[in-house]
Amino acid sequence: MTLAMILVVLLPFVIIGAAVSDDIRDLTLAVQQWTDTGPPPPPSWLGKVPLVGERAVAYWQSLTTDTATLLHEARRLIVPASSLLVRVGKLLVSGLLELALSILIAFFLFRNGESAAEQLGVIIERVAGVRGRRLLTLSGSTVRGVVYGILGTALVQAVMAGVGYLIA
Repeated sequence: MTLAMILVVLLPFVIIGAAVSDDIRDLTLAVQQWTDTGPPPPPSWLGKVPLVGERAVAYWQSLTTDTATLLHEARRLIVPASSLLVRVGKLLVSGLLELALSILIAFFLFRNGESAAEQLGVIIERVAGVRGRRLLTLSGSTVRGVVYGILGTALVQAVMAGVGYLIA
């Protein structure tokens, strides 16, 4: 079960992360080449844009000749974008670590869950007596009922969405 969770849930994120890291490396090389050679000439369609085409071409050409302005404009855009990408990367890594930890905990619960529940029942019964055992059974039933309710609601929503897609 845990292996299936790793393959279905965690592995796609790892594959996407590896692909994104390759794309980031390619983007870095492209930006470095672009800064060495300068931006390309403006596309031919840019001058044909109504009202702003001529000014856009003139601005583009001024950026190709004035590298100080180009670097200033690029820095103005790159600094916020890079800080945003760092924050998003930290969130993604944090989420993947939490997901991996959840799968690890699920592994141990699947492997030793029955014996752990029995040991917990013995401990609760020693501490709180028969009433503790009854409360433990009640809390287990409550959690099971909530999970069944969530899964049942999700199933009903899926069926209704399927019917809606068939109608549309």
